[in-house]
Amino acid sequence: YKVEQIDARTWRIGFTLGEYNTQLPLVIDPMWAGASGLVGDNSEDVVNAVVRDANQNTWACGTTSSVDPSTQGLSNAFVVRFDNSGAPSAVTYLGGNGEDTCRAMALDAAGNIYIAGKSDSTNFKQGEFTGDSANFHASKQGTGNSNAYVAKLNPNGTTPAITWLGFIGESGDAQANALALDQAGRVYLTGSATCVGTCIPVLSGAG
Repeated sequence: YKVEQIDARTWRIGFTLGEYNTQLPLVIDPMWAGASGLVGDNSEDVVNAVVRDANQNTWACGTTSSVDPSTQGLSNAFVVRFDNSGAPSAVTYLGGNGEDTCRAMALDAAGNIYIAGKSDSTNFKQGEFTGDSANFHASKQGTGNSNAYVAKLNPNGTTPAITWLGFIGESGDAQANALALDQAGRVYLTGSATCVGTCIPVLSGAG
């Protein structure tokens, strides 16, 4: 599919077709049917993950370089909720004075939002993580590098707030690229790291 700009405030989604039998009905079967919505401003804005909740809201997360009173630094991660008409009904920005991204998103059964990505900001919001502090840190580690992070957000209101936030990494670069939840509410992350040693530690019982 492709997104085409009609004028300054109007866009449309189209499809590029291959060869097909024009004597038969053409059916395009999307993953879900519904309205589309746009979010962004005066610079590059990228969506990296999309999920849908039980109330038919669509959630998206990504990275924005647009300048807004709520943003800071080179780029911020963002989370936005679109209602069933395609109108944005909630948005929140996460980050600090560097580059911060959101690359993965999931919802639990209660509708809570989980996101993951990377941050190299020295003043990213301090975490409230109360789990395994030997493996996850409440603040970014190292200087001049990036850490992977995972955060849980409350979905209520117009600016979803962080419930907890944890960082993974130490001396080198680390980034989370995907996450998943199990029925017990545990979060699983995959990503990449260039750091040396135990900056991505092996958890107890792993094997």
